[in-house]
Amino acid sequence: MDSVQSERGFSAEGAVVEILEREGTRFAKIVLQPGTVLELPVPPGDLSLGDRVIVDASLHVERVRGEALAHAAPARDGTFPDAVAFGPREPLAFADYEHVLRMAAVFVVAIICFLGWRSWMVPKDFGQYGHFRGGAIADAAKRTPGFAGQASCIGCHDDVQKVRLTGRHAAIGCEACHGPLGKHARGETDVAPVRPSTRAVCLTCHTAKEGLPKAFPRIVVKEHSEAGPCTECHKPHAPGIS
Repeated sequence: MDSVQSERGFSAEGAVVEILEREGTRFAKIVLQPGTVLELPVPPGDLSLGDRVIVDASLHVERVRGEALAHAAPARDGTFPDAVAFGPREPLAFADYEHVLRMAAVFVVAIICFLGWRSWMVPKDFGQYGHFRGGAIADAAKRTPGFAGQASCIGCHDDVQKVRLTGRHAAIGCEACHGPLGKHARGETDVAPVRPSTRAVCLTCHTAKEGLPKAFPRIVVKEHSEAGPCTECHKPHAPGIS
């Protein structure tokens, strides 16, 4: 609403949207701006529905002009739509919704950037086999295996294999304790494999812990042996054989 500075001080223009009768007194409900509503007592016949008025700081009401609102239906809260009460609105200017367009542009740019980043990051064959990349199998096949396999170990160390078959480690692969030895088995390195620390390797499986079968050999380290390699008392390739 337009506000003006008059001889009486600050004043604001509004419209009468409802006439009330309460205990013999006539009141006019005046809308000065959205959210600002005044109910002021007025003399009988002085104001009517739809009149334009000016209200000053002392709440003096002065009629400007009348605009019939008989055709307007009140809203659920008893007030009339401000488009009817205050006349037709001015056409919206670009500045009225420019901020909305700016926010929409930010979202559009963000979505485009995300789709571009996703297209660049996700392989073309992703989803060929469900939630997997089809070319992963071929890529894995191109890699040089790190493990040689049990057959490669037995081919050169059959004497050790004969000892293993007499003990409880017969079903355990050599590389489970000695680590991946693919390069050693293929002759790609002259460096001999390092003998693993038997204490560290043995305790990996034989330390007492939850989840092990009852028949599985397990120890409490401090009670069994606080220091020293396990091979001082046990044969690594055939434990349990004295």
